[in-house]
Amino acid sequence: MQLGRALRLVWQTAPTWTLVNSLLVFVQGVLPLVSLYLMKRILDAVSASLAAPHPASAFQPVVFLDLAGRRRGRLHRPHSYLSVSTPPKRMRCR
Repeated sequence: MQLGRALRLVWQTAPTWTLVNSLLVFVQGVLPLVSLYLMKRILDAVSASLAAPHPASAFQPVVFLDLAGRRRGRLHRPHSYLSVSTPPKRMRCR
């Protein structure tokens, strides 16, 4: 295979785009790991709050992550899924 020759050709053609593309591929590979780590932190905080003598004090990291996500607009409000909306009024044809 001539992978080295192909990579050399790509590098000679557009070195900046090659670096940007490589960086984006790396970031896309790391993002699932970051997501798993944050999920682990949330689950650890919830389990610690359930075992703690004062659950409110142990639950603060989860509340902080929740509020930080809401501030950035990345989390949905849970009550929006539970709210009951009234059906639209029917229009009468004359």
